[in-house]
Amino acid sequence: MIDRLSVKSLPKPATELVDVPEWGGKIMVRPMNVLEQERFWEILDDAKNGIQSPAGKRGSVVMSVAMTEDGKEFFTPEDAEWIGTEADPVVIDRLFNAIQRLSGATPREQADIEKKPEITTNSSSSG
Repeated sequence: MIDRLSVKSLPKPATELVDVPEWGGKIMVRPMNVLEQERFWEILDDAKNGIQSPAGKRGSVVMSVAMTEDGKEFFTPEDAEWIGTEADPVVIDRLFNAIQRLSGATPREQADIEKKPEITTNSSSSG
């Protein structure tokens, strides 16, 4: 059996360098963490139910997981308005798609999750 400390000391998930020729280079992205993924799934669920999510969600995902090569945040909170109003949407989409793929959070993967039956355990026994 594994222990908590050995699990917590495992290497971080893989990152990916995304080519951004429009900006003259590459940007590193990492997978979303659990909290970021939960917020992302809520956005998708809202969209499926006809609830419009606040603007800037893709940009906020990109802002939170884009990194410099030394692992620091690439964007700062001050960049939020620029990303939402002036950044090239093609670039934001490319970065967002890479983040989705790394995170296992593509719409297809969500559909696969929804198809799987819920696993329930019954602790009571009949007899």
